Amino acid sequence: TVRPSAPLTTQPTAQSSSVPTVKPSTSIPTSTSVNLIINHGAETGDLTGWTSSNLESTGWTKAINISNKGTYYFYTSCTITCVPLTQTIANLVPNVKYELSLWVSTSSSVGNSLIVSIGSNQLLQLTPGNTVYTLYSATFTASSSTANLVVQGTVSGSGNKLRIDDFSLSQYNQATFSLNQISEL
Repeated sequence: TVRPSAPLTTQPTAQSSSVPTVKPSTSIPTSTSVNLIINHGAETGDLTGWTSSNLESTGWTKAINISNKGTYYFYTSCTITCVPLTQTIANLVPNVKYELSLWVSTSSSVGNSLIVSIGSNQLLQLTPGNTVYTLYSATFTASSSTANLVVQGTVSGSGNKLRIDDFSLSQYNQATFSLNQISEL
C-alpha cells in the first residue's frame, strides 16, 4: 500500500496556475541477504547443521525430487511423539528484529501440524494442507546472540509427508523509498 507522506499540494508555475506535486513514500519490509541458517535447504544431502533422529518415522530427514528449489528438502512422516528438527542459530544481535521464512508442502491435505519456534518465541503454528509449496514467514526480536530453532511436525497418517525447504533467517529491515516527484517540467 502506498501512502502519501504529505497531502497533495499544488504549486503555481509561470505556465500553469497549478501543478499537482505528490511525494508519496511507503515502507517496504525487506530482509538482508545474509541467511543465518546452515544447510537451509538440505542441499548438503544430509542433516549438516541440524539435529534430529534422521528417521522419517520418528523425526526429520532429507530427501530428493520434491523440493521447492534445488535437489533436497527436509521431511517427516511422523504421526505421534516426533523428534523435532533443531539448529542452534549463532550470530544473532540482541534487540534486533529478524525474519524467518520457510516453504512448506504436504502429501495430505488434512491433519498435519507444524510448529516453528526460536528461543522462547513460538513463531508459527500451522495446519498445512497444500501439496504445492507455500511460503510462511514470521518476525521476532532476538533476546540473545544464540537461539535454538525448533521445527516440530506431524502428519495425519501413515505414508503422508510434511515437507520443508529453503529456510531463511536474516535481519529484518524497514526500507523506505520515495516515488519520483510528479511535476510539470
